[in-house]
Formats: sequence, C-alpha cells, structure tokens
Amino acid sequence: MRIKEIISILNKGIQDITNIDYVEIGTIHGQGDSGKILVKTGQKVKKGDILVDCTEDKLCACVHSSISGEVVSIKKAVGQNKGAVDVICIKKSKDVKGVAKKYDKIKDYTIENIRERLKHAGIVGMGGAGFPSYAKIKKDVCYTHLIINACVSDYLSCADLAVLIQEYKKVKQGIELLKNILKLKKVVIIVNKFAKKIITNLIDKNDECIEVKYMPNKYGQGDEKIFCKKYFNIDKENVFPAHSGYLIYNVQTICAIYDALKLGKPCTTRVVTIYGKCVRNAGNYRVPIGSVVEDIVKQTGGEVCLYEEYKSRENEAMKKYEEIQKLKEEYRQNTSPEFVENFIKTRKENNKYIFDFLKYEHMYKGFIRYKVLYGGTHWCLKFDTDKLPIYKNTYAIGIVNKYQYDKTSKKCNFKN
Repeated sequence: MRIKEIISILNKGIQDITNIDYVEIGTIHGQGDSGKILVKTGQKVKKGDILVDCTEDKLCACVHSSISGEVVSIKKAVGQNKGAVDVICIKKSKDVKGVAKKYDKIKDYTIENIRERLKHAGIVGMGGAGFPSYAKIKKDVCYTHLIINACVSDYLSCADLAVLIQEYKKVKQGIELLKNILKLKKVVIIVNKFAKKIITNLIDKNDECIEVKYMPNKYGQGDEKIFCKKYFNIDKENVFPAHSGYLIYNVQTICAIYDALKLGKPCTTRVVTIYGKCVRNAGNYRVPIGSVVEDIVKQTGGEVCLYEEYKSRENEAMKKYEEIQKLKEEYRQNTSPEFVENFIKTRKENNKYIFDFLKYEHMYKGFIRYKVLYGGTHWCLKFDTDKLPIYKNTYAIGIVNKYQYDKTSKKCNFKN
C-alpha cells in the first residue's frame, strides 16, 4: 500500500467540481432493478428532479437529475453488473435554473418512513456494491451495531477516508440520527492502520459508543467479508449481517442518509478519487452523478503525456546498445587487459540501463488509459474508456497513458 501517496492526496482535502455541462445518468446504480423512467427526450429538468421512480414490487432506488437542463436522449449503454442499461443524457441549459424542491420534513421516524425516504431519495451503497440502503433496514430486526466502512480498498482510492476526515461532523450527525432511531448500542468505524493517528485526533474520546477497528495496510481490507469475520465473527457467505443486528454502511452512504432523512436532499453527487501516473492533479473530487470521466479529467487539469520521457529513454537505450555492439567488434581485435576490463564494465552498465528500460516499456503494455472502478473488491469491473459516466457507487478513476502497442515492432506508439 502506497501510504505516502495516499496521505498526500488526503492532505489536499475534497475539491468540488461543479462546472459540468453534460451528464449520463444510469437507471441502475449497482444492485437491484430499474424503476420506471419518468422523463422523455426534450423535457426540461431541474437538479433534484426524479428521473426514475421506484415500483413497490422491485428492489430499486429512485434516480434524480444531478444538473438542471434538458433531456437530450435516452439510450442503452454498458451497465455495471446488469449488461446494457438505460441511460438518461442531460445537457445543461440556461433556460432551466434553480433546483427541485426538497422532500418534506419527516415528522415521525418510523421504520416504514425511513425506508420510504431512503428509497425515494435514491440512497444506495456508495462504497461499491450499490445495494439499496433502505433494504437493509427491516422492522422485525433488532439492530445492535452500526458499522461504518472507510477503508482504502483499492490502489490510492481514499475518497471514503477523505469524507470521514473532512466531513466528520456530518458523519457523526448521521451516526447520532441512526443510533437514536434504531436504538443502537455500538458504532464501529473501520479504517486502515496507517490512519490511526488521524482518526484518534478526530474522534471525541468521551464518545464511548464509537469504537474504531483497524485493518491491515493492505488493499481489499474494506471488503465486508473480511472485517465481519475478523471482528464480529460473522461468516458473510452464510449470514447477511443486517439479519444479525449488524447494519453496515459506507461512510459516504451515512452522509447521504443524513442528507435524505434530516435535510430532505436526494443523492446527486459523490466523492471519487482521481489518481494515476498521467494525472496532473490527483485528489478527491466531489462530482455530479453521471459526469463523464473525460469531462472530469479536463476539469482537474487534464493529462500528462509521457511520450517525450519514453522516447528519451528509448533513444538512450538504443545508443547504449549500439555502444555495446561497437565494443564487441573491437574486442575481436583488441584483447588487452585494460580494454577487456573497460568492455566488461561498460557492457554491464549499459545492459542494466537497457533492461530497466525494457521493464519500463513492458509496464506500458498492461496499462489502460482510464480504469474506472465500479463495485466491491472482488467484483469490480474495469473499463478501458473515457466515455463512461460516474455512478453512485463509482469510487475511483485511474488515469494512465494512451497508447497503441505494435506487436510487429514490439514498441509502444503513443498518442498525444
């Protein structure tokens, strides 16, 4: 785990990207089914308007517009785990201003009212799986623990930890809200060990109901199966934690739940980590749901092309190779001890540079330009494209160099 790089990204805080003029919003954001599409092409919508409504007989959550504008098309596109899904494309329009009216204040926090609000506010698991959050809360279950997951599960994807650190006040308000409604006895926050000092300074020592559990500094530790078995003796293969009184939510989901229950706000944004060898400004960014990866990259400063660095190394490696070949020719005629010693030394140094370069070149063969991570550690999908939109459970975008690998010449031909 590259802890120094993660901390460097965390130190930048969370930056907002608001200048998005076009979004593609899927009708499904993770697990569950699609609801009923309420809009049509040409229709004007405001930020917060319902695009997809839920039906009673399906496991689904409503979907809302993340910008104000006009629906320009409804098309089929690559989904996350459901194959092709309907995607509603909205373009920002000067004719449409303001935002939709917030949901009315909840007068009585009953289980039925909570489930209904979370369903209609479109709250799903934002840590990967995208499971509709209302479905975890049931009337006939006595909940004892609230477990909040803020682990760094994939390479540099520290968006959840950033939210915990920077927006802890809201996280705590969400904790208190659920704690009082569900009569919870214990709240457990799951983070990696490297964040121990930060979290210790963050959480009030007098708050006895909140406990922090630390996972090893390894990728994949945010998987529920791992920490449920390690700390709560729950085998998630056979037992659904919520049925045993353990309510597990991602830290961003907790914030979204608070916004829905207390402020009447639907889920229209999320925080994602943008990282990679070619990104100019790696960091955690809050973006509208449905923002296209290419547009986000432009808003964060664009890409850094490694073509010049690569060609420089390639040229230097070729010079060193030619130098070795030239010395080999001389070696056939000059066998003096001084020459042989110089030849062996030069060949060793040059070969080391060449082999290092070949490793560097080989590294590019496996690279893709955009690695968009959807879902949990074991079932995340990785797409080689910059045209995919951000879903509610998209937690990271990895940016590497764009290239074409020529199998004949065995060289990487880079594109600017």
